[in-house]
Amino acid sequence: MALCAKKRPPEEERRARANDREYNEKFQYASNCIKTSKYNILTFLPVNLFEQFQEVANTYFLFLLILQLIPQISSLSWFTTIVPLVLVLTITAVKDATDDYFRHRSDNQVNNRQSQVLINGILQQEQWMNVRVGDIIKLENNQFVAADLLLLSSSEPHGLCYIETAELEVICEPPNNKLDKFSGTLYWKENKFPLSNQNMLLRGCVLRNAEWCFGLVIFAGPDTKLMQNSGRTKFKRTSIDRLMNTLVLWIFGFLVCMGVILAIGNAIWEHEVGTRFQVYLPWDEAVDSAFFSGFLSFWSYIIILNTVVPISLYVSVEVIRLGHSYFINWDKKMFCARRRTPAEARTTTLSEELGQVEYVFSDKTGTLTQNIMVFSKCSIHGRSYGRRPRPPWSYLRMCKFLCYFFYKNFAFTMVHFWFGFFCGFSAQTVYDQYFITLYNIVYTSLPVLAMGVFDQDVPEQRSMEHPKLYEPGQLNLLFNKREFFICIAQGIYTSVLMFFVPYGAFAEATRDDGTQLADYQSFAVTVATSLVIVVSIQIGLDTGYWTAINHFFIWGSLAVYFAILFAMHSNGLFDMFPDQFRFVGESPSLPVCG
Repeated sequence: MALCAKKRPPEEERRARANDREYNEKFQYASNCIKTSKYNILTFLPVNLFEQFQEVANTYFLFLLILQLIPQISSLSWFTTIVPLVLVLTITAVKDATDDYFRHRSDNQVNNRQSQVLINGILQQEQWMNVRVGDIIKLENNQFVAADLLLLSSSEPHGLCYIETAELEVICEPPNNKLDKFSGTLYWKENKFPLSNQNMLLRGCVLRNAEWCFGLVIFAGPDTKLMQNSGRTKFKRTSIDRLMNTLVLWIFGFLVCMGVILAIGNAIWEHEVGTRFQVYLPWDEAVDSAFFSGFLSFWSYIIILNTVVPISLYVSVEVIRLGHSYFINWDKKMFCARRRTPAEARTTTLSEELGQVEYVFSDKTGTLTQNIMVFSKCSIHGRSYGRRPRPPWSYLRMCKFLCYFFYKNFAFTMVHFWFGFFCGFSAQTVYDQYFITLYNIVYTSLPVLAMGVFDQDVPEQRSMEHPKLYEPGQLNLLFNKREFFICIAQGIYTSVLMFFVPYGAFAEATRDDGTQLADYQSFAVTVATSLVIVVSIQIGLDTGYWTAINHFFIWGSLAVYFAILFAMHSNGLFDMFPDQFRFVGESPSLPVCG
């Protein structure tokens, strides 16, 4: 593979002499070896981490992790952020490593393909990676073109004919990515012949309309038009991607506004009330004023409320799209029986826009190559033509996933906001740190992924019979700004109920002996348990197509929550780690501040 990455001086023009490797090698032209993989064993970890931290979301959560290491700011342990961050980075790294493994495998497969090369007047089998500029190659019908070739002769009756390769030389333009343009001159026996794009066969094409042909290698490997156009891939974004990026910015602005409100509340409370309790609750040594206390409180609440911008959102979207791409690959109705070739989803970013076609483009069939498009099905003004599109479930699933995801996270996070008004704006959390860590990655992650992968509204046959079912996707009706604000409002409403109903129930409650019933442990566990149950019921109501996997994930997540709840409040863990698991047995009565 070292030949693939060899740097060469820039070219002003290209000279190639047929069957004269000694002459051609002095120009240091690229070999026909290609390398599309990005990593090797040594570079994977540093390069992949560097790439991942180019993402604003990952950098943002790294910044939060750094803030959590400052004791004057953070009321949460560092692992509440590092566990989700490491999980997201690991999942993404595994996906990237898997993709690059397949790129390595594809490179090896392509580089080791066999081609017939004319060497010393005899056709010999040669690996593609060993083909050089100036070689004469014979192609047969249905074979892939190994490099960018100048067509010399073919079985076509009007094919070009430059069979005698002695003294055959080409001077042409240097490598470039212009697929529709080529200019050069062929010199043969003191004659000159102008060359254009019509004389070329490009790498990656398949010989269709001729039994055989001979060609002279002009550009090889990374210099071919195909590879020149496959440099940095432009990331394709759907309309949902673009909207989601805008919404995340809005949510971040909302987060800052909440932090400012609670910070102002902290400064006012410390100035009006907190100063009276300095003997019992003194400020930290670094805090010298109510204003500075409010400033620190702002950053504390940014940490606590950061789950409104969930770190798991983007990786969850990628997991769902990956699942949708496998459905395409496994779809028997998209299998080409004549060629025994299944459908292949080469990108996972566009699955929810399947069936949202507005324009169809097709180029002409080439002289020696062939482009084939088979009509399957279309809908024009509501009337269906054909018998074959793909149901619009990917769009439906993605929209339902996003609506529920934002709902559950606002319901979870806004409880902290309401609690701020009852705890002296001290940045104390309602939930214990283990619940905060596990809520998004254990208790609520799998049910929403199952809905995003398996949900559907109507049977497959019904979706193909009624093209109107595709209209919501074309008009973006299922997830837009209006739907976003509806699910956010529902999440905020849920958070109000989750906080104020238990608070009202515990505020004046007493035991039989007259002591106060309310304590921090009881209140925190009640709110957390109510939240997990309510959001689990909500996803059950949102699920339109139940499978065994949906049942298993929803009921299983609830079971896991209660198992962890009882384990973390058991005497066994308290005996082993008394500093980490304080909520055990009969905890001292700690009234909620009011």
